[in-house]
Amino acid sequence: VVTDLDGKVVDQLEAWRRGAWMVVHAHGDNLEEIKKVVPRLEGRVLGTTQVDQPEQLPNFGGFTDGDRAAFMLHEFGASRIYLAGMDLGEEIGRYSGRTQRDRKPIKLEICGELLSWLAGELGADLVNVTAEGEEIPGVPRREIS
Repeated sequence: VVTDLDGKVVDQLEAWRRGAWMVVHAHGDNLEEIKKVVPRLEGRVLGTTQVDQPEQLPNFGGFTDGDRAAFMLHEFGASRIYLAGMDLGEEIGRYSGRTQRDRKPIKLEICGELLSWLAGELGADLVNVTAEGEEIPGVPRREIS
């Protein structure tokens, strides 16, 4: 689970309880949530950051939870990365959590540009299996049967 703790945190914690790793991204406006949630996690948790990288918090790249996860998987050497639920269109999904609705389309555009760059410039093998939404240049879309 790659999160900055702004979505359905109860579901994220349930995934952790069932054995998932939590990759928690720290940024300026989620520090209170981090202080509340992270101490409850014993093991299988990794912190990340985007700026002012202290030694213990890696910066794998990315801007949103989805593209941040793809950058992290690429850094760890994944041979192929499947993008599911990456509808980068104008409609804001119900799982986006607390967000500034007017800024979300800009964030999704940046996410698409970063994923395209990850596939092109960095050579990551990305496959978009999301049923709908915007095409991501350089990332083929495939249906899951």
